Amino acid sequence: ACGLPGAAEALRAFEESSAEDDLPSCAMPCALALVVHGTCLAVCGCVSAHWNEWAQAALLPAEVGMGSMGAMVMCACLAIAGPRFLHFVGVYVGLAVQLGLVVLCAMQFRSSYSDPEQAGSCRTFAVMSLGSAMCVLSMLSLQREDPKEKAE
Repeated sequence: ACGLPGAAEALRAFEESSAEDDLPSCAMPCALALVVHGTCLAVCGCVSAHWNEWAQAALLPAEVGMGSMGAMVMCACLAIAGPRFLHFVGVYVGLAVQLGLVVLCAMQFRSSYSDPEQAGSCRTFAVMSLGSAMCVLSMLSLQREDPKEKAE
């Protein structure tokens, strides 16, 4: 109905192939890792802002934490959303978001390290950066193929 030649056949083939595909065994652990990572970042950011009495200068970690939690939860939903294609989109976009958070939090740590007004955020961004790096490593370890699945 969209007027593109072969669009209906391609859509039908995609629906048939995605209905037959099963999710990999790492789908739920990957989604859980994304949700836990996002929740930890949100908690770290909000606790930091609370310790600094929700001052304007201390709100950046809370904003980063809450925003990253939203992105991680959306990626986790895609990772368990049925077709393998959506699983891979959710997992790999989630990994890209995690890598971006490692870089972002490390840059924020570096900039807040020299600024006395953001001294409270310095420790928070260090924890967020190191925690994000550990979560990236855990996600990469979850992505390794299971020898049992490979044999099947």
